[in-house]
Amino acid sequence: MRSRMLRLSVIVMLIGVVSVGAGQVIAKKPAPPPSCPTGAPGCFCPTYYAPVACQTDSGLQCIYSNQCFASCAGFDPSDCNGIGPGPVMF
Repeated sequence: MRSRMLRLSVIVMLIGVVSVGAGQVIAKKPAPPPSCPTGAPGCFCPTYYAPVACQTDSGLQCIYSNQCFASCAGFDPSDCNGIGPGPVMF
């Protein structure tokens, strides 16, 4: 009788472990938060500071140190507005 109870207990625990594991595999991971695009490799820009704010299609506002960096990230100049002082040469 004891061995039968022990086997039943082990089977119930195994079913529980498999159920929890399957649930974690099936569960979707949350989507990463939206982020601003970065420049393309091989895109070089001057280092003057004339900040621009560009709006993504999802409504996220991205700020770049000048329009060249924004263009490298894929923004058209018409998508961006100048903000703050500029241009300031380094």
